[in-house]
Amino acid sequence: MNKALIEQAVEVMAKSDQCSAEYDVAVFALHHALSSRHRETLMQLVEHGPIWDGDIVSKSSRDDLMGWGLATRVCVKGEQGYAGA
Repeated sequence: MNKALIEQAVEVMAKSDQCSAEYDVAVFALHHALSSRHRETLMQLVEHGPIWDGDIVSKSSRDDLMGWGLATRVCVKGEQGYAGA
């Protein structure tokens, strides 16, 4: 896992239009830079989120994803303790 590459890919994604070639390259780079554990956690948050913290497949991966700006804490019906992407 290359943290510098992940951070750079996230930065490019934030600045680029989703239909641009730059965005596509950044997504490709991000996918290959993330560990399988990080990809699994991110997919859980994207496909099934928000997820209660107790049900997240990897709390350490969730924390990394939050640090990179790929996930965030969310409030669900006034309840805290959830994450989403």
